[in-house]
Order: sequence, then C-alpha cells, then structure tokens
Amino acid sequence: PSAPPTESTTPSTKPIRSQFWPWALLRDTGSLTVETKRRCALRQAGLLYAQLYNTSKEIFAVGKQYPFGNEALDTLALPAALIQ
Repeated sequence: PSAPPTESTTPSTKPIRSQFWPWALLRDTGSLTVETKRRCALRQAGLLYAQLYNTSKEIFAVGKQYPFGNEALDTLALPAALIQ
C-alpha cells in the first residue's frame, strides 16, 4: 500500500495547485497532479490540468489490469496436476 497523497495548496498568490502521490513509500517517487489557477500564464497558454504518472505504473496497470484484481489469482501459482 502506498502512503496517502500529499497536497500542496499554495497560497492564493501562487499560480499552481499540486497534489503528489508517493509510490512504494518512497519520498521522491510518485505521481503528480497539477492544476493552474485562472490568472496563471500557463493556464492562459492552454494548460489547465495535468497528471504525471511514475513509469512504474505501466508495469502494474497494463491494460487496466491490476495486481490482485484478477479473480483467478488464487489459482495462478497452483501446479496443473493439483488443479486436476
């Protein structure tokens, strides 16, 4: 299980709001959500919202299939002879 997300709500004078989700209890590895405020130059250029994912997510979320989400997981490691 990952640690809960950390939210960095910057003061109203700051143009960006961000939320960071740590991965595997690592401080500097995770996913990030960024939202620009109305008067931010990035928003005026077209960036409203961005989500950045850690590349390790591709390993565990391929095809929207997640570990322990497969109903056949309990039989995955059983030998074929035992199943018969």
